[in-house]
Amino acid sequence: MPLALAIACNSTPPVSSDEEASPGRGPEQLAILKSLEGKWVSADGSEGDGSEGEGPRYEIIANGSAVMETVFEGQPHEMVTLFTLAGDDLVLTHFCALGNQPYMRARSSAGTDEIVFDYVSAGDLSSLDEMHMHDARYSFPGPDQLETAWTLWAGGAPQDVHSSSLVRANP
Repeated sequence: MPLALAIACNSTPPVSSDEEASPGRGPEQLAILKSLEGKWVSADGSEGDGSEGEGPRYEIIANGSAVMETVFEGQPHEMVTLFTLAGDDLVLTHFCALGNQPYMRARSSAGTDEIVFDYVSAGDLSSLDEMHMHDARYSFPGPDQLETAWTLWAGGAPQDVHSSSLVRANP
């Protein structure tokens, strides 16, 4: 039995040097999102939907382990996105007004001027043909400035990009 255990332990493939050299940047990326805490408004003063410049609110929740983004707060089409860590990766779950919950993982790209999320899976979505948010990009062009771009998919392909250019409400 000890020999079998030794063989089993030695047959486990080693972690590649690439994996060791590029750990997830999730903790650093989550810290960037935590810095967004507070209310944001459209850079041009309007969202184009009658909300007169209302933008998202960012809250640090769960003893600092998550960031909650709320858009269209108090409206029937209110949506919430939760950002948290899965190991060393930053992930999000978007609770969409469409009734589905896309789950995305952030790329571990270098730099701190943007965070890009790619689709992993979704709750209450039976196929990629159904309408859903498929990826998201958060860019930080300067202090108290935020740009977001969410890609809407339907029919298994990109259909539209929902973009916002935002500034902090009370810098």
